[in-house]
Amino acid sequence: MKNASYLFFLYLLLISSSIIAGERYDHSGIYLGLGAEKSWIHNQIRTVSPNGGSQGTLGGGTLTFTCGHYAIGCGGGESINLNDASIAPFFGIQKQFSNNIVLGIEAKYDSLSASQQKIPPSSFNNDIASVKIKNIATIAAKFGYAFQATNPILDNVLIYGRLGYASGRSETDLSDQEGDHQMQGNKITQHGVAYGFGVEKPLGFVYKSLENTLIGIEYARINLNSKTNSAIDNYFEGPIDGQGVASKSDIDSLTFKLQYKFKGL
Repeated sequence: MKNASYLFFLYLLLISSSIIAGERYDHSGIYLGLGAEKSWIHNQIRTVSPNGGSQGTLGGGTLTFTCGHYAIGCGGGESINLNDASIAPFFGIQKQFSNNIVLGIEAKYDSLSASQQKIPPSSFNNDIASVKIKNIATIAAKFGYAFQATNPILDNVLIYGRLGYASGRSETDLSDQEGDHQMQGNKITQHGVAYGFGVEKPLGFVYKSLENTLIGIEYARINLNSKTNSAIDNYFEGPIDGQGVASKSDIDSLTFKLQYKFKGL
């Protein structure tokens, strides 16, 4: 009986060892997928006039003004917050090494198109600012670690970070409610940095045939640098010398990912 107990105990140890070892999943390969993304955008805009003023022509004469006509041009500018949901396709390539370190590169395009209109709280309370952010693209290095665990849910989970380049398209229209002044069609491409972190998990623990299908969740932050676009006020007969619209955008996003990995490297 005592020997049988020892044998049974040894049997349990062997089973436990096999569970701990598990089957190592290889995250290496080329992959593509779709992300269901929710984005929150903080956009800072202001009109810009060099040397404290700018000039435009009206009826053959010259008119000089400071800060721009628009209230949004005076002081520190105006913040406009936007949010939107979108679908973001992505693809990448990565390599898992023997120490479970994973390195790769991933590109993503976000079909985001968020817009918002706002009346700035100032003395020029009839001024309107309209902002649209769209066409966000990123390419980033990906670095992570693939865990092996006894828990089948946690086993082969990849935790990773991303760091790279981002670009986006910004459109800003300024006008007053009377329609006397309109500074519209200010379109600029902004550039900046993208970074974030996430987790991915192959679905092989559900069905073996799904081992190359992965699900995941990712948080990302994009900082698009401030850029100024020259502008024309339709109230004047020509462009306003030096007048422009500066825009700076910060984007936070949460993405639920579904992807397929084609083959190992």
